[in-house]
Amino acid sequence: MTFLSSLAGGVIVSKLKFSHTGLQLLLSFVGGLMLSVAILHLLPHSVLELNGDTHSAALAVLAGILVTFLLLRTFRVHQHVTHDDEHVHDHSCQHPEHTHTTASEDPDHCEVHSSRYSWIGLFVGLGIHSIIDGVAISAIVVDSVAQNAGSPLLPGLALAAAILLHKPLDAMSVISVMRSAGWDQKNIMLVNVAYAVISPISIYTAAYGFDIFADPGNTTLLGWTFGISAGCFLTIALSDILPELTFHSHDRLKLTLALILGILLGLGLQAVEPEHNHDGHNHAISQLQQVSGSGAHRKD
Repeated sequence: MTFLSSLAGGVIVSKLKFSHTGLQLLLSFVGGLMLSVAILHLLPHSVLELNGDTHSAALAVLAGILVTFLLLRTFRVHQHVTHDDEHVHDHSCQHPEHTHTTASEDPDHCEVHSSRYSWIGLFVGLGIHSIIDGVAISAIVVDSVAQNAGSPLLPGLALAAAILLHKPLDAMSVISVMRSAGWDQKNIMLVNVAYAVISPISIYTAAYGFDIFADPGNTTLLGWTFGISAGCFLTIALSDILPELTFHSHDRLKLTLALILGILLGLGLQAVEPEHNHDGHNHAISQLQQVSGSGAHRKD
């Protein structure tokens, strides 16, 4: 699903043109969902897996915030794009690390488009972000199967929804920067496919990692994974929402309602999560291997 979601971003940017307001409404909705997932889903899971150690959970969240901040600062990974808002251009050039740039910008006017290969840094940063997403999905499946929840997809539904809705926006960012730099459609699609496979590969790799390193009687690794993921989600969501809040005053009611709807969706998905317990993590890891198709199992 993450693979198809990323590919969809490439198709969307090729076929559709989002207005600035339309993109901001989508970002506000997805941002609200991501905030809800981070605070109501991932953070509580972190505390529970760390046996109530709120200090360690807080450190994990802080680590996730710091990692994501460094990604934003180093690779400028949050440049979601629109096609027709000229006024976003000046803002994006002044604040390229977290802004939403126009796909029609003149390459000579903005550092983001100053090089034919400027998309590479964006690709690397978003690739690391996708790896974190994949590890989070593996962790939630391990945890949910351990709770004997029936379908491992149900407890992770909110996390999956947030990732699947945000993934096309990230793919759109890479492709739009490539298009503005003059790359042809064949190369753009190759990069799109390469980006799309990162999350599935990271999910399978994390399955092996949990199988090798996770102690069935010790859920510390899962707890830290959930905490770091919560910090990442918080930073990404706020980096989408706060620039619009700070620099623009248009469509305040619409954007606020979109944010609230995203939060409410997260609340609704929380209601379907089964109660948590700590039994069966060894079984959960083997189940994740079967779900992911990795075929690896822990040997006693």
